[in-house]
Amino acid sequence: MQDKKICIITSVHKYNDRRILDKEAISLLNNGYEIDLIAPEGKDFKYRGINIVGIPKLPKLMRPVNWLRIIKICISKRYSIIHFHDPDLLFVGLFFKIFTNSNVIYDVHENYAVRLFANRDNWFFRIIRWSVDTFEHFAARIIRNIIVVEKHMRNRFNNYKCHTLLLPNFARAGSFRTVQIPKKDYTKRVIIHTGTLMAVRGSLVMAEIVKKVTDVDPTIQFKFVRNFLSDHEETLLMEKIRYLQIEKQFQFIDWVPPDKLLNILIESSIGLSVLLPYGQYHNRAIPTKLFEYMAAGLAIVAEESACNNKYIRQNRCGYLEPYSNIDRFKDRILDLINNPTELRRCGENGREAFLKYYNWEIYEESFIEFYKVLK
Repeated sequence: MQDKKICIITSVHKYNDRRILDKEAISLLNNGYEIDLIAPEGKDFKYRGINIVGIPKLPKLMRPVNWLRIIKICISKRYSIIHFHDPDLLFVGLFFKIFTNSNVIYDVHENYAVRLFANRDNWFFRIIRWSVDTFEHFAARIIRNIIVVEKHMRNRFNNYKCHTLLLPNFARAGSFRTVQIPKKDYTKRVIIHTGTLMAVRGSLVMAEIVKKVTDVDPTIQFKFVRNFLSDHEETLLMEKIRYLQIEKQFQFIDWVPPDKLLNILIESSIGLSVLLPYGQYHNRAIPTKLFEYMAAGLAIVAEESACNNKYIRQNRCGYLEPYSNIDRFKDRILDLINNPTELRRCGENGREAFLKYYNWEIYEESFIEFYKVLK
């Protein structure tokens, strides 16, 4: 088992991040690997056969303290593979690639150089972004084993002569296969959002949408999984909710593991997404929640973008509106929620596309094979 002992590391995400835990870690566990997952949880525990190794959740400027903790843990346990998920861990990845015999994998969730200060564009921030991009380029050439979520990122790292795997953020089919669309009740007046709540991912815009829609029809319910990237993001949204006086209309539901998510989704009729066009969210981002909506047979209302056009409009499973036009979102939601026939048509189309083209299981075998031929 020694050659199958893996350490997956994140310094930013929670241990239960869907990509990290439910897709990658569980897939590796099911294929005979022993998994330790280091995450900012503050304590050690076991979850579904995976050892969660807790480190403190620290602010950005203090994260180098955690690098030392991570290095100490990894040296003591002698993992054969180090698989890390955040760009600030590039230093840790380089350490193990250069000074140990471990294979190292850098899992790139997004274009970090583009995202960094995406809404600020002057010479100072352009220099910072260039520096981040240059260092990532340098580190990737040494680490070599790279996993990415989008095709343009794969092309970029292939140009660096890296051993690169495309692993899109598609949802697991798993329990979603049990959904029976003919029996789904599309008269339920519930709109849901299951993604991370951040301003750049539309949390403040969605609060405005909730206000507009419920002012017209207070019987419509909006439910949001309570999943904030940071305390700051939570503060921003809660201030907005209080300002708009929609505390009752903006309903939070507790986070649930992916295998329980279906129970929440099937009680809804529309899935909502409003990414703002900053950084990698401009035309390139592929939110996991869209495929969860498709899997559960929900109609989708989302922002106009090239990616959404490909996955939503072309599969005729929802409608796209300009992110800045809240009235268009309001009108679309009101039209759809009162048209169960159209909701069902969108739901059936989305679910069919998900099962054929957009589920994790399609890529799972190539992920396991990637592990067998690390450079």
